[in-house]
Amino acid sequence: MAAIAESKKCLLVGYGNPYRGDEGLGPHVVDGLRDTIQPYLSEVSIMTLTDLDVTLTSELCRTLLVIFVDARHDRSEELVRVKRVRPCAGSPARHPDSEPMSVPLLLRMALDRYGAAPRCYVVMPKGYDFSESELVSGKAEIAAVHAKNEIMEILEVEAGIAPEASPGSESHSVSNVTTFWPQKQATRYDERAHSLVALR
Repeated sequence: MAAIAESKKCLLVGYGNPYRGDEGLGPHVVDGLRDTIQPYLSEVSIMTLTDLDVTLTSELCRTLLVIFVDARHDRSEELVRVKRVRPCAGSPARHPDSEPMSVPLLLRMALDRYGAAPRCYVVMPKGYDFSESELVSGKAEIAAVHAKNEIMEILEVEAGIAPEASPGSESHSVSNVTTFWPQKQATRYDERAHSLVALR
């Protein structure tokens, strides 16, 4: 396991194919936050990937909070969705090699291999056009702005990191939310209200 001195509070991972239009929203959102996160690089690591990979497990053992960003392909018009994700049940050995790597499976592998159990959120902005292109669509750009603000709110609530919100989208109030770092009190994401709230 990595030494504590090498650890950082947060890991931000954007993944998706940047050559398939809105499929590249994950890396697009994360790259768009680099300047905002710059003052906090001592606490936040940033990665962009084409797809999830088992080698990420070694990164998960060095952080206490991880945020994955990936484009959503469903028919819902919801601009961005956020989910709290936990390790899948059972050993990775029970999952067939043909099964695509997923965030829950990756978390399970990190737990089994390194005893790592970082808090994990997946931020999923809405994708619209997945045709061959190196650019995301105009509609997806709007979803990306909302996704950035959701990420920054999670960073503030969970890790006490409070970059300024991106312009052009609503800012969610966290004035009544306890900062859970490093106490790790339980939280949940209320998808209907789009706000992080404490479990009572």
